Amino acid sequence: MLDAKRLIGFLLVLFMINGCAVKYDNVTLAQDGSPRLQQLTPEMKQRIDELTTALIALDPSIIDRQEAQSVAHDAFVYPMYLANDWGLTWPPVIHNTLRNSKQRKAGLCVDWARAMRAKMRTKNLKTFDL
Repeated sequence: MLDAKRLIGFLLVLFMINGCAVKYDNVTLAQDGSPRLQQLTPEMKQRIDELTTALIALDPSIIDRQEAQSVAHDAFVYPMYLANDWGLTWPPVIHNTLRNSKQRKAGLCVDWARAMRAKMRTKNLKTFDL
């Protein structure tokens, strides 16, 4: 029979693994593999616009506006898709522990970097060099 301290410890671990999951609703991948969010919040739209402007500012004479918008959009929405796909858990130290013990398929910093680089490479960008 579990004593009270062990039961509380068990419940805390269970909560950290399940209760702290990060979940984004209405995020999918379109048939072409591009991430889609059913509805962008005004704050997210503003942040995507700000990133688009910053990307264009890298070299306004070369950077294509539509391409910058596409990169900015995917930079915000694709990680949301990955968080769902990878079963992201908060805080990161918990998720990293689960990832290192093979309880999650990905989610370490290197996984995020590789996934984002691979996603951007599928875009066949003309005015950005990865």
